[in-house]
Amino acid sequence: MAKPNFIFIVSDSLRGDCVSYAGHPDVQTPFLQEASERGHVFCNHHAQAPVCGPSRNSFWTGRYPHSNGSHNNLVSFGEHQRTFVDLLGEDGYDCVSFGSNHLQPEPAGFRMLVSSRNKHPRSSYRRYRADTGLNGVPGEIDQSTAGSSPPCGLLREEMDLLPDAYATTRAVEHLQDRPESPFFLYLGLHLPHPPYAADRRHFEMYDNTRINIADYQDSGIQLHPKLQEVYDAANYGALTEDNVRIITAHYLAMATFVDEQVGRVLTTLRDTGLDGNTHVVFTSDHGDFCGDMGMFVKTDLPIRHLTHVPLLWVTPEGTDDRVESFSENVDLAPTFLQAAGIECPYYLEGKNLFDGGHRDWAIAESSDRESIDGSQRYQKTTSYTSYVDREWNYIHSTKADHCALYHLTQDPHCHRNVLHSFPEKAAELRTKLLDHMLSDRIPHQDNSLASWEEYHGGAGIDESSWE
Repeated sequence: MAKPNFIFIVSDSLRGDCVSYAGHPDVQTPFLQEASERGHVFCNHHAQAPVCGPSRNSFWTGRYPHSNGSHNNLVSFGEHQRTFVDLLGEDGYDCVSFGSNHLQPEPAGFRMLVSSRNKHPRSSYRRYRADTGLNGVPGEIDQSTAGSSPPCGLLREEMDLLPDAYATTRAVEHLQDRPESPFFLYLGLHLPHPPYAADRRHFEMYDNTRINIADYQDSGIQLHPKLQEVYDAANYGALTEDNVRIITAHYLAMATFVDEQVGRVLTTLRDTGLDGNTHVVFTSDHGDFCGDMGMFVKTDLPIRHLTHVPLLWVTPEGTDDRVESFSENVDLAPTFLQAAGIECPYYLEGKNLFDGGHRDWAIAESSDRESIDGSQRYQKTTSYTSYVDREWNYIHSTKADHCALYHLTQDPHCHRNVLHSFPEKAAELRTKLLDHMLSDRIPHQDNSLASWEEYHGGAGIDESSWE
């Protein structure tokens, strides 16, 4: 049997509950809904971090942030780490990347990179805009509709002119050319990342006077100290209900736009007949508060709102399966490799989603940072590690008074920190996190020597360096 193909689509900042198949009462994602009816829906999938870079680096490497070293944006895993894309390429897969991948350094196993950095002067997207006579800044908000904090409003251009649409077009054209199998195609979509902005057509798909919004003014909300700092600095307390409704409508509109790009890919797969031997995987790198606790956008705090993301895996044979157990970003690499018939390296820390990869809980990590000499290089300051299961979300911090415990069955939106009411539960979950981080870390070993005999015999040493 021919090796299977893979299409891996990753959106940015899409919440795990903001897809129609998850039961969201308003969002319109018909293509993902249709795909979910013939795929594996992982209902409790969690990113390894609440921000883009370390979250993606965990699925590229199959290793946790505390293992691959990526704890925040612009801190990548470095050239000494290998991605599962490297391994696919070495096994004969043609690996191509379209859109945002957050890889640093590139190409990390990809033969071709299309529009991965749209601000680069040689970006193909910038050439496309110049060749078609498009002026202005892509994604710019019309100031006549612009809100205050967070940035929100109608776009000056149609969304079909955004980088996501361009990347999808290039990916679709690649598929229409019927690439030789086996192939691995990655499509990275920037939306629904803030600013909260959509064109009029998508925005008017939602009646902002009737949509459901978060309970952002609950008098019982006890913001985590880190969130309180962000809340005050952004002046979120000044937002009115109308503001929140408009912001939420823009977020849902962006989610619908993402769904349309997924639909373009799925339609092309069917039209070309490639769907008969292609896995399609859809997820997001992290979530967005979108009004929960009165917060918007994201922070470096690994709280459930930001770590719970969609994961949909459609296999060529099709199925209708909902997986209620927990899964993590690190599980994607071994699942891709084993589906391709490739033996997983010992140093991968994830589990095959279809072969014992189901978990009872999930972990996420992040850290605050401090710039070194004003450069891109920085060091960790406060570190955060979170535990989440169906009942509890515990956040451990190295900073005093920044630990927190939320009882999800009674408080699903984490409005009240009950750490001091359940000290024994907090201690239990803290021990689980410590045990996990100490026992599950797999060393990245040097395989140049097979035995002590080889070592003592001088294997691998340049004789000229010995005296």
